Amino acid sequence: MSEIKVTNDSDNSNISNTTNSSYGELVPNYKIDKINIKEIKPSIKYINENIYEEDLSFIIEELINIYLNDLNKGIKTNIRKKNFLDYINNNEINLQEMYYWLLNNQNNSYSIYLLGYFNYHGIETNINKEKTFELYQKAAKLENIVAQLDLAAIYIDERDKKNYEKAYELFKKLTEMENPNAINMLGYCYDYGFGIDVNKQKAVELYQKAADLGNSDALINLEIYEIFS
Repeated sequence: MSEIKVTNDSDNSNISNTTNSSYGELVPNYKIDKINIKEIKPSIKYINENIYEEDLSFIIEELINIYLNDLNKGIKTNIRKKNFLDYINNNEINLQEMYYWLLNNQNNSYSIYLLGYFNYHGIETNINKEKTFELYQKAAKLENIVAQLDLAAIYIDERDKKNYEKAYELFKKLTEMENPNAINMLGYCYDYGFGIDVNKQKAVELYQKAADLGNSDALINLEIYEIFS
């Protein structure tokens, strides 16, 4: 099995020094402990030698479910990445072969987003934030929700005012789908005036709603608000 190459990168889930934000979700299933996984798993025992289409489809689906579950709980980027790589190592998946498969199979939003994730974290390639941005944009246009959330977070994180409204609109759109991460981040937009006028009362309402859906970052944001209000 090839050695996993991971380049150190910063945790961009902490967009503010005080406000907590994790983000991302691929499918509108927001009950954190009830993510559906196929009962019958295709064999991935021989993934080191050959990647079969049905096997890799399952692997990507399960990776996304793990990532989704962590995001909904408000788990930070470095821990999400560790869980991601642990799943791959525990199942003896050839990560390099998987990376090359993604390069040659950019035909759906899942594989497009996942290749962006590899580029963002420097997995089997050098960190390339520009390439990540391009792939997230492409997947977001295909209505990939986790790509839309990550893209919106990048819009805010890069501190480019012309993109703040884009971030706000994406978070607002996904909030209407009851996405807990988007709800928390929309509260963040109202809290600090990203793409919308500051409205502390609205921010608190959104933090509370996200917290009720199980987002731990929103709980922390409520505690911070209590301390500084």
